[in-house]
Amino acid sequence: MLLGGTVEATQWKLSSRGVLKAAGRSTDWISELCDYRRLFIHRSTPWFALEDTGRKPARYEVVILKQNAASLANPTNYIRLAEFGRIYGEFGRSIPVVKRWLIDEIATADATDV
Repeated sequence: MLLGGTVEATQWKLSSRGVLKAAGRSTDWISELCDYRRLFIHRSTPWFALEDTGRKPARYEVVILKQNAASLANPTNYIRLAEFGRIYGEFGRSIPVVKRWLIDEIATADATDV
């Protein structure tokens, strides 16, 4: 229950996206995070691998396999760990925006209850 009524998950998702978009924030990460959560919680186990970037001196990048893959030739088989860093950063930058919106909503609801 939120502000005197129930909020379905789809309503919250639409509201949070709208709030973030209105603040000029990216919302692409929300769908990506939901997709990765579904994949790694419900459908697959994350396996880590090292990709040789081919640079000299030797450099490696951590990737998370989406499925059993004998090679990293197909980029749809894995996600770079750096991608999760990007999503984490977007999530962190979104928290103050959603927090401010929620506080404003509660203040508005309190003011109308008087």
